[in-house]
Amino acid sequence: MREETRKFQMKQKSFI
Repeated sequence: MREETRKFQMKQKSFI
């Protein structure tokens, strides 16, 4: 997994 994917997951978690 790339760092971008990690940031994306964190953003999605915050979004939910």
